Amino acid sequence: MHKIPNFLRVLLFTIVSVIILSFIIYINFDYPKVDQISSIEIKEIKNDSIMISTKTNIINNNFFSIKGNNIIISSNHKDELIGTGEIVNGLNLRPRKNHEITSNISISLKKISELWGEINKNDSIEFELIISGEFSPFKIKASQKQKINIDIKSLINKISENALSKNAITISNLKLTKVRVNNFKWKFDINAKNNQVFDVIIKDINVKIYPDNKTKVELGKWSSNKKNIILKAKKEVKINAELNVSLEGFVNTLINKFKNINNIFYIKSILHVEVNNYKFKIPYNQKVLFNPINQKITLVK
Repeated sequence: MHKIPNFLRVLLFTIVSVIILSFIIYINFDYPKVDQISSIEIKEIKNDSIMISTKTNIINNNFFSIKGNNIIISSNHKDELIGTGEIVNGLNLRPRKNHEITSNISISLKKISELWGEINKNDSIEFELIISGEFSPFKIKASQKQKINIDIKSLINKISENALSKNAITISNLKLTKVRVNNFKWKFDINAKNNQVFDVIIKDINVKIYPDNKTKVELGKWSSNKKNIILKAKKEVKINAELNVSLEGFVNTLINKFKNINNIFYIKSILHVEVNNYKFKIPYNQKVLFNPINQKITLVK
């Protein structure tokens, strides 16, 4: 009986070990899971597409590292394609770790406008993500579906804060123009800069101002005297505005600020805007600090 040469034994053992290891990895393989989107930045709007960059937390629950190349992401809502994109620099996920990855995604502006009513009614919306590409350790081409609830309103607020926070909004030419028994009227100019990379047309503005975030009695309401205000990308614009202060709101604010002395106010607003001929109704709430000396308003987180 012939003995099996040592090198053949080693080769056979190696092959069997690889097969067993591959089988163990295969039956225990858990696709990386998208945990949440931590940030979103609009890069540009071109034709019918919004080009965005996102930072997303992905979890690798496997006991081994996963690498991925040519990773494509498709996002669907109710079986309709909303956007597609790719993961920048591929995947390199260490075992049992949470990783932040960057993705570039193109989203249909038309689809977003069609979804806008649902977005305004809900804090979060469920999307189906399809992630496909080549995954290690054996460069297997695979595709995986995953449902994720995205906190849309928080993302919209982050985009709005990014658009306004780099430069304070400045009020100028504040003048008391009318005094009546039950209300006052102030006129002023707002200088605001659009820090986004695309033009925005403000069709209408409705703003209510409160002394705190709990009271239901508003200090006043203000609106713009001009419709269809064009905010050019990276440009500053002056907006003529008028603030109507009710006597009840004025007295309530004096009492409120006497009890809790501060220059913090709360803005609750509805912006009717147009982007590339698509109309959006955007609720925007923000805490602001008003400096009466230099008439400067800054956003407060």
